[in-house]
This record gives sequence, C-alpha cells and structure tokens, in this order.
Amino acid sequence: MKFLKIFFWIFIVSFILTFIVFSIQCLLSAWWNIIFLLIIIVAIIWMKKRKKNQQSFWQGLIVIIISLLLFAWFYIPCIVGHYKELLSDSDTKVTDSHEHYHTSDIVGDGKKEEEKAEQAKREQEEKNQAEQAKKDQEEREKAEQAKKDQEEREKAEQAKKEQEEKERAEEAKEPELDASCDIKGNVSDSGEKIYHVPGGRFYDITVPEDIFCSESAARAAGYRKSKM
Repeated sequence: MKFLKIFFWIFIVSFILTFIVFSIQCLLSAWWNIIFLLIIIVAIIWMKKRKKNQQSFWQGLIVIIISLLLFAWFYIPCIVGHYKELLSDSDTKVTDSHEHYHTSDIVGDGKKEEEKAEQAKREQEEKNQAEQAKKDQEEREKAEQAKKDQEEREKAEQAKKEQEEKERAEEAKEPELDASCDIKGNVSDSGEKIYHVPGGRFYDITVPEDIFCSESAARAAGYRKSKM
C-alpha cells in the first residue's frame, strides 16, 4: 500500500509538472493566447472596480467568458497534442528498437536500387551522347564529301567549258595566207628539197609541200632553188 501511495504521488507530481511545462509552451507558442490572457486579466480588474463602485459589470463578464472560450479553443488542443506527442515518442522508441535492423535493411536495399538506377541513367546518357557524336561525325563527313564532289563537278564543268571555248576559237580562226608567200617547196623522189619561185619552169605544175614567203626562209628550211 505504501508503494502504491508513493507511485500515486509521483504520478500526480509528474502530471502537474508536465502540465505546467506544456501550459507555458502553449501559452508562448501563439501570440493570441497571450492576448486572450491579457484581455481576461484586464476584464477582471475592470469588473472589480465596477463592483466596488456598485456599478454593472456584466459586460466584463461577457468579455471574460468569450475570451475564456477562445483561449480554451486554442489552448486545450495544444496541451492534448503535447501529451499525445509524449506518448507517441515513447511508443516510437520501443518500436524503433524492434525495427532497427529491418529499417536498415530496407534503407540499404533502397540505396542500392537508387545507385543502380543512377548508374543505368548515366550509362544511358553516355550511350546517347556517343550515338549523337557519331551521328554528328557522319553528318560532317557527308557534308564534306558533298562539298568535295561539288567542287570536283565545278572544276570538271569549268575545264569542259574552257575546252569548248578553245575548240570554238580554233574553229572560228581562219588561216590567213599572205599573198607574198608564193614560193613552193617540194621534196623529190630522191628526197632532195627544192623550192620553186614564180616564173620558174616547173612552178605551175609543182604541188607544194611547203610554202615560203622568202627564199631565205626556204634555204633556212633546207631547200635549194630549182635550176630551171
């Protein structure tokens, strides 16, 4: 019986102390609680003065009642919440001691899964980057090859155009025969080179193989003058 009494008083004292602590915390946790408390104190002082002067103080009583209701509306749930939190903390500690290893295993597995997912993501990104780089390289090579082919086609077209212009110029060019170039050069059957001047015996019947404008030019080419 003595032990029960001691336990009872310890419980009562603990409850009162925790209630005082929780009350102070709740009172200071919100500014409106302090406002309501000040309103109640001012209303009580006002009522005492009115009562001392034998005046009506029912207005102050209404203010006190309304302030108490509002104060209780915010204050009581705060106190109850603190007690629930106290009880839930004790339950959580017990539960954590039993589930520590299970939680650590779950966290470890989750971490491994996240690492695998990150690794797979990085590998996929690297693969995509490599494919994109390869694709860009192929496009650059195609562009360079197309440019090279275009330059070669342009060069071929330019060469063809120049050749055509050259051929047209050669075709359009007509050989000019100077009237003074009337010396006929002929090679005999024996291989002797003979040139014939106008008025010579064989001049008219000679089919020239070379034409010279002067006798000196004929002699320079290795021809001799006909004796007839």
